[in-house]
Amino acid sequence: MHNDSRIVGASAKRIITPANDTIEIDWERFLFNIVFSDHYVLDSMRLREIPFLVRKFGYLGVKSLFQSNDFSFQCETYNVGLFNLNTRHYLYKIVAIDVIDRDEHLRGCLEEKGFNDELDGFITKHHKIELIESIKEKLLPYPVQPLVPISEAIVENFNDVTLLKKIIARRVFFALGKVVRWYNLEVKVFKEKEETYYLNNNLSKLIKIDETTAHKIIGDSISAFCYQHILAFKMNHNKAFGCYREGEESILLDCLPSLTNRINTDNQLHSFHKVLRIEGLPALSSIEGLGISKLLDLKRSPEYLDFRKWLNVVSDLSDEEIKKELNHKASILQAKISGPIVKTISKILFFSLRACGNFNPIQECSIDAAMESAPWLAKRIFSTKGHAVFLHRDYRSVFE
Repeated sequence: MHNDSRIVGASAKRIITPANDTIEIDWERFLFNIVFSDHYVLDSMRLREIPFLVRKFGYLGVKSLFQSNDFSFQCETYNVGLFNLNTRHYLYKIVAIDVIDRDEHLRGCLEEKGFNDELDGFITKHHKIELIESIKEKLLPYPVQPLVPISEAIVENFNDVTLLKKIIARRVFFALGKVVRWYNLEVKVFKEKEETYYLNNNLSKLIKIDETTAHKIIGDSISAFCYQHILAFKMNHNKAFGCYREGEESILLDCLPSLTNRINTDNQLHSFHKVLRIEGLPALSSIEGLGISKLLDLKRSPEYLDFRKWLNVVSDLSDEEIKKELNHKASILQAKISGPIVKTISKILFFSLRACGNFNPIQECSIDAAMESAPWLAKRIFSTKGHAVFLHRDYRSVFE
């Protein structure tokens, strides 16, 4: 099993303004997660991504995606909230939040005005009924009492001030661009009462910021701390690695940094973009008329697995080293003789000659065997690199 074979995470963010409430999907992230994992569990935001999938791929495309074994999704009903009880003192209350009736929650998502408005004009009434039934079938079951283990983990680990200091140090850098060494931070956690904590700290004095800014950074750090445990729970519940965004620190970052860097899909996404830039190839999201079936077809060759593994080391390679890897003559030859265009021309020629009555069954079998053996023979004669073959043959076939 490949180390990034199953991942879970969001690919969209909800944008709420006084005039509008909508979803913005990171298509490059979504498509990358579909292609470069064996199974992608979409962390859905009230199912609002579904209408945009229909708008981009059509009802039949979404139907084929739902019918595949490469994709499923979950609709969150739980989270952890944080209240700053006193803006003049570092007093915070952590509150676990969950819906009372999950079936009612699901019905609310499907009947939500935004969900229906975003589908309007892109799907027939009949297909909409079928889509809703498909959603119910494809939706993963809700975890049983998810907030119990999360809350217990938060309470148990909140006194780990070393981890908290590291999170605060990163938050300072992301929010203010200032570098603070975590070991120079002084943080003490006092439990006032159930789920309420007071944090004694020297942040405002250490980097000379006002108390309001310090309060916000401390609060954001506690939220990030809680998020880490939610992410850890999702990973365990879904038996999957979590994909997270830059700035959303994972608890693994402090425990297993080398492993985290390898499984973080953002790192692989950046590596993929780097390869495409060097080769002058378009990104998945920029390909007009890209169909789900074409995406899923990319995952059917052994060279695809080689490319996935190779992405893990691309970040350590220079542009020149990447060019050398991909400009591999034997691999380019393998890609050409096993490509879809050559196969199509060969089959047209074969069936044309057969229609003329020039072939007998024995010759037909020999030609079929030769057509199938050509890529194998190339591999036997030349030592090819699977990742180069995938990029020159499979990836190019999507937009050729």
